[in-house]
Amino acid sequence: MNKIFVILFLIISLFFTQKIYSQDFDDVQKIIASDRQGGDEYGRSVSIDGKYAIVGAWFEDHDSLGLNTLSNSGSAYIYKRDGNNTWSQVKKIVPPYRSANDYFGFSVSISGRYAIVGAYGNDEDANENNTITQAGAAYIYKLDDYGSWNFIQKIVASDRSFAQGFLYSDDCFGISVAISENYAVIGAYHGRTDENDNNPVDKAGSAYIFKRDTNGTWVEIQKIVAFDRAYYDEYGYFVDIDKNYIIVGARRKNNTTGAAYIYEKDSLGIWNLANKITASDGTPIDYFGISVSISKDQALVGTSEQPEAAYFFKRDSLSGNWYETQKVVSSDGNSGDLFGISVSIFENQAIIGSHRHDFDTINGSPINNAGAAYIFKQDSSGTWNEVKKIIANDRDSTATNDYFGAGINISEYYIIVGAMNEGGSGAAYIVGDCKNEFSVDTLNIVACTSYTPPSGKTTYLNSGTYIDTISNHKGCDSIITINLTVSGNIPTYYSYSTSSCDSYIVPSGDTSYIYSGVYYDTILNHYGCDSILTINLTINDSYIFNQNQLICQGDSILIYGNYQSIAGNYYDSLQTTNGCDSVLSTTLSVNPVYFSNTNDNICQGDSVIIYGNYENTAGVYYDTLQTIFSCDSVLATTLFLNANFNTSQNQEICQGDSIMLGGSYQTIGGVYYDSLQTINGCDSVLSTTLTVNSLPNVTLTNFNPDTICSNGSAVALPNGSPSGGVYSGTGVSGGTFDPNISGVGIHSVIYTYTDINSCINSDSTFITVEQCVGIDDFVNDLGILIYPNPNTGLFIIEKSSELDKEVNISLLDASSRVVIDKVIPKGQQKIEMDITSYSKGVYYLQMTIGDKVYVKQILKN
Repeated sequence: MNKIFVILFLIISLFFTQKIYSQDFDDVQKIIASDRQGGDEYGRSVSIDGKYAIVGAWFEDHDSLGLNTLSNSGSAYIYKRDGNNTWSQVKKIVPPYRSANDYFGFSVSISGRYAIVGAYGNDEDANENNTITQAGAAYIYKLDDYGSWNFIQKIVASDRSFAQGFLYSDDCFGISVAISENYAVIGAYHGRTDENDNNPVDKAGSAYIFKRDTNGTWVEIQKIVAFDRAYYDEYGYFVDIDKNYIIVGARRKNNTTGAAYIYEKDSLGIWNLANKITASDGTPIDYFGISVSISKDQALVGTSEQPEAAYFFKRDSLSGNWYETQKVVSSDGNSGDLFGISVSIFENQAIIGSHRHDFDTINGSPINNAGAAYIFKQDSSGTWNEVKKIIANDRDSTATNDYFGAGINISEYYIIVGAMNEGGSGAAYIVGDCKNEFSVDTLNIVACTSYTPPSGKTTYLNSGTYIDTISNHKGCDSIITINLTVSGNIPTYYSYSTSSCDSYIVPSGDTSYIYSGVYYDTILNHYGCDSILTINLTINDSYIFNQNQLICQGDSILIYGNYQSIAGNYYDSLQTTNGCDSVLSTTLSVNPVYFSNTNDNICQGDSVIIYGNYENTAGVYYDTLQTIFSCDSVLATTLFLNANFNTSQNQEICQGDSIMLGGSYQTIGGVYYDSLQTINGCDSVLSTTLTVNSLPNVTLTNFNPDTICSNGSAVALPNGSPSGGVYSGTGVSGGTFDPNISGVGIHSVIYTYTDINSCINSDSTFITVEQCVGIDDFVNDLGILIYPNPNTGLFIIEKSSELDKEVNISLLDASSRVVIDKVIPKGQQKIEMDITSYSKGVYYLQMTIGDKVYVKQILKN
């Protein structure tokens, strides 16, 4: 047997590890969700830092155990890199309170011991109250000392509220998230209000900055918005943070030209705007800012649609201003590739996604929307150069619409790329960087006659120093220096006899024998060379006795002194005369007790037959049936009792008004009912008590007199009752009626009163204003009396006792037309005038005595 064992001992001394850049990002590992299903869009959002990576699946429907389906509730998956540099899933995370269409996982970010996940469709606040549709939320998780990621806090915007005039918010807080050390920034790209929660502008957008305090609680410290915010900017669609810098994209700014805003934290912890940045050649439909990334003093901003490019920016160390340094496009891009849809930068390396690119790394094998990503590195002159194009390592003819490059993130040594539709459910690919993966190792080897190095490329027969090169787990070179000593020692020979029960393993461990006989084995002696062994072997038999037992699930049976309830093989042993065991084997089968779970719903006050009985109380009800194995089958029905909601309200109207109640207009006081069906199919009853308030009793006295001259003085308004009402009408001024304002005519004055029930009533009266012109009045009436004046049509004209002359009387109307002529003869002192058949108004009494004419005004009511 010419079997040579050459290694006497192996001492591995790791002298140093140096960074070498000749073979970057060569190794690719594909990761998928442990419970992947179609349509999850796993990989739309990705993030990587150190040993951990996180991948969002915003359309995923199940909880962390793969149960409790809620459509589009969303989830995220955390992966860890082990000592062999293999990435494995360590946890699936979902919110503690899940809802359909939360879209948890649309955005993710990880930094150190913290991860944050956005759920822009969530409706509840941090305490799961105050529902506002799509207000949005974000969830923070922490890595504990035992290596487990745990939920610690849900955060929402401090000023979350309904959109003005609507019963929804649509702020979409959580559409983007980023976390770095003790700070996190969350985008709300449809936020309406400014940093003070004022001046609403629809879909202008906003972002919120949170800080972890000394108690480990994340607290909102600042809201930021664009200083030039405008309708539909969508500021906050993408955000990023790196230590003291934040960048926020506004992809629809200036009619979809796009912009981004960079903020810098000052010594007081306040984040101030450093610069608004735009593309030097920006035009509409660029969507500049659809993706953003920042690292130290450099930033990278992507576009989509046109021109399908990305732009690098750098901070001037003296002025603090950010300026564009370079525009880059892909080396083999085509229109529609959407190069720039995703970007990420870390120090002097960057990656840009092109998730609708069709070609492989040599621009061949077109597959529609398979996707690609491009790695750029910055040289010593500051220029960014494309150094590598990467595609999925399992790209084949089924990769149509995989969208490799939809999500992207880069760290110091690794890149993660999402392909959100790979296999119909999505995947992610972690790409290793050979930087810091090259190593120079030293081996000190003593061999007997020859030595084959780790690469297996040759065999060394003589002592000396040799160099060997192998590829490590990342596909990068490991250079090994071998200090070899060849001793030249020859093999030694030994023989021995032994016995064993059933089988015997030789000392080298290479072979096991089950029959008696003479056998040979080879091991290393103390010189590291072969020792050849002759073995005289005797095999003694062991006996095995088998039996079967059967129980029902939930029962137990005594087997070899212990009660067993779990299916499996159980053993006991007895020793034979040869010292070998006799094995007793019992195979226990456990027949299942079948459980059938169903749910049923009824409305409050209803009942349903469950297992032969009418039930009207919520709870779990059971029945049992026996299977062919004599084991029970349990039927369980969970009965849910849905409430009938009764809501009451009060309404008031005034007499003569109406109100829509129960589908009809109502005018009479009473109780009215309406019913609506809830989402559970149960009635919701609305009871309305209608009170009809009487109108107030309002009166207004008449003017006295009710006819005045147009050039007369203002007269007091008549009394209105109850007091406290309001007068209106032409000529009403303050508390008077002014004929100089109203002018000639018949005028209505209205008195309106509103009572404590807001019921309104009014009364009115009229006043006549006439033109009193054309006849001069006289000063001395010679003692002639006219009474009553004003009057209702009958009045007396009486001369004084000293006046014994004839008096000719003419009665003129307001237009100076004579309507009555009469004479008071000498010797007669008075006459009666009757103008009851004439209209109300002002008349003039013209009295002629000799050659003198006197005029007196008469007012008829």
